[in-house]
Amino acid sequence: YFLLFNLLLWANAMQSQDVHVKASIDKNNFLIGDAMQLTLSASYNPLKYSVRFPILNDTFNHFEIIEKSKIDTLLARENSTIIQKYTITNFDSGVWQIPSFSFQTKSLQAGVDSTFNTDSILVNINTVVVDTSKPFKPIFGIRKATMPLSEILKYVIGAIIVLAIIIFGMYYFIKKRLFEWNSVRILYRE
Repeated sequence: YFLLFNLLLWANAMQSQDVHVKASIDKNNFLIGDAMQLTLSASYNPLKYSVRFPILNDTFNHFEIIEKSKIDTLLARENSTIIQKYTITNFDSGVWQIPSFSFQTKSLQAGVDSTFNTDSILVNINTVVVDTSKPFKPIFGIRKATMPLSEILKYVIGAIIVLAIIIFGMYYFIKKRLFEWNSVRILYRE
């Protein structure tokens, strides 16, 4: 009876839990410095709960956030999902753990605050394989960078526009001054 009672109590608790949070990553093996896609999501009943996303620092446990997307919301009457994607990277080789993230929830009916945590994720960061049987190649010397034609055209067109403005300004100023000077001479003669 005790086992049956616990089984029914556990099944009832699983049905009544209307908030599900999840952290996932696109794969678990990366080269050092590669970009990874970390996705945080929460599914909940918007009629019963309000959910607040965790705030991530720029770096956490040797991972660095490169880019953060806006929070995407998929609204439904009784089961809404909010998703946020992070592009992260790691520059230390080894097995690293993406920690558990905490979502803050508030029951709209009872006013009770709760915290739901995601699972942590292990990520293997590999170094670049180097073939030591072959001789090392020398480092290239300093090379002169050439400017692309599109960049040169921007400067040429900009210079032509500035030169045209200066010539027009000088023409306008000289013509206006000559007209004023001729007007003054005509008035002075009379």
